[in-house]
Amino acid sequence: FWKVKEVIGFIPPWEAFCNQRCGLYQDFYLVLWDQNGMEMDYSCLENGSDVPGATWECDECLPLHWDDKRYRLKMDWVARSRVKQTMADLDRSQKESKKRRRSR
Repeated sequence: FWKVKEVIGFIPPWEAFCNQRCGLYQDFYLVLWDQNGMEMDYSCLENGSDVPGATWECDECLPLHWDDKRYRLKMDWVARSRVKQTMADLDRSQKESKKRRRSR
């Protein structure tokens, strides 16, 4: 068995579906492999990553005792998504304000 050093990323099912490295209808996690695996370049693999020593693995491949790590990664993703949405909303409202000022 390969040892895992850390789970360092998360993609929800609807984004995994659009990601060429992942698959259908599952949460995917970016797994950083320990020791020998860290030295390998997985980018050419189907589930490879641009992060050296890491691959995208589906939820069902991770052990149940990692639920706390999965939960933290999901909550981090939710927080980042909310910030992105807030920034997009702010940008959209600024553009609309500029259009209204120009049309006056």
